[in-house]
Amino acid sequence: MKISDLKQDQHNANMGSKRGHDSITHSLKTLGAGRSVLVDKNGVIVAGNKTVNAALKSGIDADAIVVQTDGTKLVVVQRTDLDLTTDSRAKALAIADNRSGQFFEWNPEVIANLANELDLKPYFTDDELAKLLDDGDSTEVSDDQTGELTGTYSVMVECGSEESQLELIERLCAEGFTCRSLIA
Repeated sequence: MKISDLKQDQHNANMGSKRGHDSITHSLKTLGAGRSVLVDKNGVIVAGNKTVNAALKSGIDADAIVVQTDGTKLVVVQRTDLDLTTDSRAKALAIADNRSGQFFEWNPEVIANLANELDLKPYFTDDELAKLLDDGDSTEVSDDQTGELTGTYSVMVECGSEESQLELIERLCAEGFTCRSLIA
């Protein structure tokens, strides 16, 4: 099966980010593949949508090695060209694998739909789910005698680059604001 024959999960909750995509693409170009992707019986990607995209962008569209399993055995990928005790490429691949997983954004709409089908509590805390499912547009009128509005007040700021977005979020969080990044 060619990598380009794999089908993207149309309900993938990971929106990804430019930084994450660039990180995975760089890793694939310089270090090669380090982990497998998971597809269902129809070739739809369950895990590894961004990895497949980056592989195609990197020019990797060879036949994939498909290991069929029913999930009762762990599939282990062994890179015979790497030695973690002596090879800096193996160490770099370990860092790239762990770090690239931190550069993505959840799609709140998909998470909300999944929350109707699945119990997401094993994967998210109550606070994390609340933040993901909050659309940020809530404004409620107080029923007290002051007549003052209560609710959540939000500001959207457009940044010229992901780097400036990250710097701004870091600065605002340090000042005590609750921030979340959006990529459009």
